[in-house]
This record gives sequence, C-alpha cells and structure tokens, in this order.
Amino acid sequence: MANNPMQQFSVYKIGPEIKIAGIDLSFTNASLFMVISASIILLFLFLGTKKKEIIPNKIQLIAEMFYTFVAKMISDTAGSKAKPYFPFIFSSSCTVYGQADQLPIDELTPTKKAESPYGNTKQIGEEILYDESIANKCLRVVSLRYFNPIGAHPSNEIGELPFGKPQNLVPFITQTAAGIQKKLSVFGDDYPTTDGTCIRDYIHVVDLAKAHIIGLKRMTVKDQNKNFEVFNLGTGRGNTVLEVIKTFEKISGRSLNYEISPRRKGDITAAYADTTKANKVLGWKAELSLEEALISAWRWEKKIRKL
Repeated sequence: MANNPMQQFSVYKIGPEIKIAGIDLSFTNASLFMVISASIILLFLFLGTKKKEIIPNKIQLIAEMFYTFVAKMISDTAGSKAKPYFPFIFSSSCTVYGQADQLPIDELTPTKKAESPYGNTKQIGEEILYDESIANKCLRVVSLRYFNPIGAHPSNEIGELPFGKPQNLVPFITQTAAGIQKKLSVFGDDYPTTDGTCIRDYIHVVDLAKAHIIGLKRMTVKDQNKNFEVFNLGTGRGNTVLEVIKTFEKISGRSLNYEISPRRKGDITAAYADTTKANKVLGWKAELSLEEALISAWRWEKKIRKL
C-alpha cells in the first residue's frame, strides 16, 4: 500500500526529547531543514560580501537573490515585527527632478518627466518602492537622491572604472589626463551660467557611503517615521564644468585637451542640492571638498593605469 502523501509534511523528533519549563525544544526534521537552508543562505551572503568588487560577481547576485527570498519569507510569517530587520536603501538620483524651477533643490521640489533614460529608471524605481512600501508594511525604504558622485576611496582600492568611453565628467577628465582619451568634450558653453557651462553638485563618494550607513542605522533602530523616506545627498554647492576642469588642472599639474561641443540632449542647465533635511534628520553633512574628490579620482586613475 502506498504511503500517505501527507506524510512528507510530518514533523518528527530527531534525537532526545528536550523540555524546559514545559516547552518542547526538541530538535525535529523541520529544524534540520531550517538549519541547512540558513547555512546555505549565510554561506552565499558571506561569499557575496567578503571581497571588494568593482563589478558585482555572480555570487553577489545570488546573495542578493537570497536576501530578497528571506525578506519575503519573514515578512509573510512575522508581519510588522520583522520590519526593522529588512531595510531597503535605494540609490536614486537628482535626475528625478529634471530641470527644477528653483535652486537649490529640496525634497519637496516636484519631480518632472525624466530628461534621460537613466533618470527614468530612477523615477520608476522610486514609484515601485513607494507603492510596495504601502502594500507591504514590513518594507522600510530610504531613497537617497545622489547629486553627482565623484572620487575614489582613500585606500585606492575602489574607484570609478567605466566601460568604454566615460559618460560622466570626472572619469573623462582623468582618462584624458592619463592619455586614454584624446580630447575632452564640454557640451555647450551657451547656458545661462557664469561661464556658459552646466552647473552640478559634485559630492565625494566617501561622503555618500557615510550617508548610507547612517540611513541603514536609522531604519534598524526604528527611528524612521515613515515606511518611505527621501533625502537629497549633495554638498549644497554648484560648480560649472569649466570650474571642475580648472580645479583638476590645478591639483594635478596637467593641462587638459578639451573642446567646446554642441549641447548634449538630456542635459539640464543647473542642479545643486538643499541638504537641510539630511543635515537635520540624519545628522549627515558632506565634509570633503571638490579638490579632495578630484585628488582621489586622479590617484585612482594613476593606479589602475600604472602611471
């Protein structure tokens, strides 16, 4: 006679019976499978986070998949009590604001239709997370809207290394100085700014990293007032493209070969942050200067090019 198919769901004890204060703490087959599953997940999380990688490897991607799986499982079983254990920090961008009507830009500034595909992905990402945070009360989200991250870690072990021709200003500058790129293009010199070039808020990546740590602690110690919060991360100061070029020439001692090119579609005139909310609520403030960021970026470029 065939076994009852429901037997596969039976829970039975493995080893001696253990009771403490009338509570049965015996080890069961369910406990065994839980230990095995948790061990496998922890192994992948360990392997996926132990090594610094410029580009996420397959192990890290699998680790992120396991994180999502565990977060969903605990959310379904533990409910709102699991909320502090699964914070989600989203790397957003100031591109969600488009060309803001006033400067500096604070978090109450209305978002506009994205000027670029990149900005569109950030808008969509925020919309999905906002909707999910309402539907799933266990999900806690902090969306950090970066302005223009630049620079490298002071250890010179982590920095920006784009594939092909850089799309961002600073790696294009450092690659031009290193001889990788022949000429730097400055897109437009007819904007209504002091020297005709675009204005951006350039923030050192180390300052950004510190904001992530603070945001994570805020969620895990239950300081977060809402399930979904937004913070601008910038220096609060704007620099034109030509100002950045001149500053790099000063700190590096090298003259850059650059030319003025037509405006690039999708570029806005100016964007720099009002960081009052991040300063007051998170207790965070950008500390490193444009010069320090450019020095670190140049050191990184020289290291990877062995200059």
